[in-house]
Amino acid sequence: MKPRRHHSMRRLLALSGALGALILAASLLPLAALDWERAYSAREYQVAQGQQFARALIQERLLAARLLAQQAASGARATLPTAEATILTLGADGSLVRSTGGRSLPR
Repeated sequence: MKPRRHHSMRRLLALSGALGALILAASLLPLAALDWERAYSAREYQVAQGQQFARALIQERLLAARLLAQQAASGARATLPTAEATILTLGADGSLVRSTGGRSLPR
């Protein structure tokens, strides 16, 4: 083989290798996009679940406050001792910080 022909074959091999790498990268791109889409959808689902939980918790607290206000307005007093109560103190991450229990006094 002539040296010039040998040089052009190297160039052709390098070019075909680079082209093959580009084709491989382009074929993996849709898979990466699909994986990103799944991760994004999962994150959206978690956020939606958190918002739904927060709404339900707020509604529950508003209802409890409304009932307490109605009881206070009616002047009803508890004459029987209340059942045993347990107070749980939770940390910001949801872990149990402290738990106390006992009977509460009548109002």
